[in-house]
Amino acid sequence: MLSLRRSRGFTLIELVICIALLVTIVAASTHSIGNLVDRQRSQSEIKGLMRTFHLARTSAINHAQIVTICPLGSDGKCTSDWNSPISIFLDPDNQKALNNSDFLVHVFHGSGNGHFQPAPSNRRYFQFSSLGTSRGTMGNVTWCARNDEPTLRQQLIISRSGRIRFAQDRNNDGVKEKHDGTPISC
Repeated sequence: MLSLRRSRGFTLIELVICIALLVTIVAASTHSIGNLVDRQRSQSEIKGLMRTFHLARTSAINHAQIVTICPLGSDGKCTSDWNSPISIFLDPDNQKALNNSDFLVHVFHGSGNGHFQPAPSNRRYFQFSSLGTSRGTMGNVTWCARNDEPTLRQQLIISRSGRIRFAQDRNNDGVKEKHDGTPISC
């Protein structure tokens, strides 16, 4: 007689249970990975802007003249549309306009995953003096994600001394606060 050997594979029920567990784990991790990616994008945006401001300050000191940071219109003058590319240029005559393309230091392009808002909202430019101090234009720039998730909001704060820093979450609620302790708003 022929003897039947038992197969050493998985049964159908075992496979169904494994696939169900795998689907559950993947579904749970996808949400977490999405949040992680969103947080990284927001940090990348504000860090890119911070590098731009640091470059402007360094350029002002190295060239011993005024440097302006602003979005430029088609006429080369500063505009208040901070979602356009942001330019850094030497501004020796303090015209807040790029009149000579040789004075252009750098152009920062945001990713388009959110938008920048300067404070006050009609602010057209920031400037650094030859000493690296803010030239009467202290303030901040807030980055808001497209979905306006409060935990993704970022803010760059520029002091009168020219110091550039990030807003912090001082009360550990997941939302960063402005200099006065109120949550960053968009």
